[in-house]
Amino acid sequence: MTISTPDRLHCLEEEPWAHIKDSFPRAKGNKGFQPEIFNREVLEAVIYRSRTGCPWRDLPKEYGYWHAIYMRWTRWHEIQSCRQSHVLPPAPRTTRTA
Repeated sequence: MTISTPDRLHCLEEEPWAHIKDSFPRAKGNKGFQPEIFNREVLEAVIYRSRTGCPWRDLPKEYGYWHAIYMRWTRWHEIQSCRQSHVLPPAPRTTRTA
């Protein structure tokens, strides 16, 4: 997928994506088959969700099935590969007050 000019759904340009694309784990699924949703689309969906504050279920259909996007995002956080490479912000900490 090549995006020459950002639009309301796609804001990540080629140069920044080229720097971070190898930080994301390979999509789960059958080996040898094209993934249902590419990592870039998942990241674009997460960026969109961060900008708009919409619930996962309300992501535009152009990104793909919302639950697949949610599960991939959850997987990224669980294995922490994106946080270690500073692609994703760290998960919020809860602090207790005495």
